[in-house]
Amino acid sequence: MTTIAFVNAKGGAGKTTSALLFARALKESNVDVSIDDRDINQVASATAPRFGLKVGTEAAYVVIDTAGYLHDPRLADVIRTSDLVVIVLAPTPTDLMVTRGTAEYIRQQRPPDAKTVVLFTRVQGNRFGRVLDSFAKELQFPVLKNVLGHRTAYVAAQLDGWKALDKWERSEVISLAIEIVSLTLKTEKPISRLAD
Repeated sequence: MTTIAFVNAKGGAGKTTSALLFARALKESNVDVSIDDRDINQVASATAPRFGLKVGTEAAYVVIDTAGYLHDPRLADVIRTSDLVVIVLAPTPTDLMVTRGTAEYIRQQRPPDAKTVVLFTRVQGNRFGRVLDSFAKELQFPVLKNVLGHRTAYVAAQLDGWKALDKWERSEVISLAIEIVSLTLKTEKPISRLAD
């Protein structure tokens, strides 16, 4: 089992949406995946059926959605034990301000050699390039080259599931999924089937 946690102390950063989209991209490629909802609000659990996703911890890939605050006692355990922690934030000064604390908390809880990356959401075109680079430098974690753009379809997907996305939007999510999965592989098995 491989566990991937989507975290940030900033509510509304896109953790739940990113986790659900990522999990569905894996399911589209016939990967055994489930959602483990660690947020007290249980939004991922309530939304998972719209994506055709199972909820729980019995799967080859378990995607963990977390609460939007650091004081949840379950968060430290998730951060310490996940194979990959994905810090999710939008490229705004407010998200960066809160995410600095999240990044520091992760450094305190996680072994230095454990994999942690940054995922930017709600990115609009190329004009945020310098901002993303600057934010990444401050957070001191590698940044995923794939981002989730600022798309109404990603919000609509919480109501209508995967069918709310057109071919281009699905391609964006699948590219992100390929990149994330490649970071968690313990062997050199191919992941090209995600692109099918």
